[in-house]
Amino acid sequence: MLYLVSLLWITANIYFLPFHVWTAGVIYPWFMTKGLTLYKDIIWLRMPFDMFLLSAWYRLFGASGSAYQLFIWVMFGLLVSIFLWVLKRIDRKIVYPACIFFLVFLFPLFLNVEVGELMVGLLVLLLFFLIHQYALTNRPVWALAAGICAGFTVATKQNTIFVVLILPFFQFYLYIRKQSMSRLMRSSFVYVFGLTVPFILIGVYFFFRGALYDFLYYSLYTVVGPYRNFTLLDHGDGLYIEFAYGILLLPCVFLWKQLGMQRKTAILLTLFVVALIPSLLPSYLSYRTFTSFALVSVAAGYLIRGLLHKKNTAWVRLSIVCGFIGYMTLVSRYMSAYNGFVRDNGFHREQYLTDWGDFEKRMAVWINENTHKQDRIISYGSEMIYLLSDRLPANKYTNFTPFILEPFVETTKVFTSNPPAAIVFDWAHPDLPRGLSTWPFLAYMRENYREVMRMDALVLYSKNK
Repeated sequence: MLYLVSLLWITANIYFLPFHVWTAGVIYPWFMTKGLTLYKDIIWLRMPFDMFLLSAWYRLFGASGSAYQLFIWVMFGLLVSIFLWVLKRIDRKIVYPACIFFLVFLFPLFLNVEVGELMVGLLVLLLFFLIHQYALTNRPVWALAAGICAGFTVATKQNTIFVVLILPFFQFYLYIRKQSMSRLMRSSFVYVFGLTVPFILIGVYFFFRGALYDFLYYSLYTVVGPYRNFTLLDHGDGLYIEFAYGILLLPCVFLWKQLGMQRKTAILLTLFVVALIPSLLPSYLSYRTFTSFALVSVAAGYLIRGLLHKKNTAWVRLSIVCGFIGYMTLVSRYMSAYNGFVRDNGFHREQYLTDWGDFEKRMAVWINENTHKQDRIISYGSEMIYLLSDRLPANKYTNFTPFILEPFVETTKVFTSNPPAAIVFDWAHPDLPRGLSTWPFLAYMRENYREVMRMDALVLYSKNK
C-alpha cells in the first residue's frame, strides 16, 4: 500500500506538474545511438554511466522529451522500491516515518532533479545498505558488492569520489575492534577489486572505440584543471539544504542510543552525507543535494520514532524538535516555492519546460528539408535542433564554452576545414562577452554564411553555395 501511494505521488509530480526536459540528457545519448562516441566524437565532461543507460533506453523507446520523462519516472519508482526494501532490512519500525518524510520533501526540494543526481542517489542508497551489511556481518561478499556499487557511483559523477573511502574507514574501525588482519586484508582486496570492475568495463569499451585517451582527458584532466578553474559558472544555493541535512543529523550523532539506532548506522549516515558534500561542485545548485536525500530520510525516520517514543526524556524530544525546526527553517524557501509552483500551474498533463519552442522546430524543419542526410550542422542555440532536424554535429565541439573552444586558433581550423552545412547561433549567449566574442570562427561565419531566419538574437545560417 505504501509503495502504491508513493508511485501515485511520483506520477502526479512528474506527469501533472511542469517537467523540465534536460536537453543534454536527450541529445548526447541520442548521438550515441547514431554511432558517435562520447569524448572522442562529442565532448562530454562527466562520467558516462548514466549516458550508457539513457542510450540503451532510447534504443528501445526512441529519443524524445517524453521518453526522458518516462525514464525519470521509472528511476524514481526503482528508487522508492529500493528505499522501502532497505528500510525493512535495517529497521522495520522506521519504514512509515522515513517514507513519509521522503515523500513530503522529495518534490518540494527536487521537483526537477537531473538523471545523474538521481542515479547517484539510487546507487548511494544501495552502497549504504551494502556497507551496513558488511559492518554487521564482516563478510567479504558484502565488501565486493560495495566495491562494485561504489565504482558505478563514481562512474556516474566524478565528484562522488569520496564515497569510496567510507568502507575502508569501517574496515579500520573493525580492525581496532579486534578484527583479524587476515580477514581485513581479504575484505580490502575484494573491495578494491570490485571498485575497479566498472572502470575496467568502461576502459575496455573506450579502448576498442579508439577513445580511451579522450575519455581520460575530458573526464579527468579537464575537470580537475580548466573546468575547476572556470570561475564564471553560476553558484546556486545548495548549501542551504546541506546545512539543513547537518542540523537534522546532529541528534542522530549524539542521541543514537535513545533513537534506537545502532552506532554503526549513525556513523554511516553521517559519513555518507559528509562524503557527498563535494557532489555540489562546481555550481552548488540545490538539485545536486539529492544524492544524500534518501539517507537523510532514513535518519529522519529514526528521529520521528524517537520523538514519539514515550520512554524518551523531555530533553531528548526537545533536541529532536530543535533539529526539525532548524531543518524546516532552512528548507522553507523551497517549500514555499513548490506551493507557489503548484498554485500557479495546477495539476494537468504535458507541462514541459524546454529550451526549445516553435521557432526552433521551424529551424529544424528548414535544415531537414534543405540539407542532405549526411550533412553535418552545429547548433549553439538549443541542442535539441540536432534531434528535431535529424542531423549530427559537424565536429565534437558541441558546447559553446570558452575553456572547451580554447585554443581558439586550433578549434577555428577544425570548423573551417570541414564547415557545417548550417549553423544555429545565439548572439545573446552569456559566454560571448566572456571571451568568445574574439573566437575567429565568428568572423568566418559572417563572411561565408547567409542568414536564413532570425528570432531576436537566435539566427539560422546556411553555408554559401
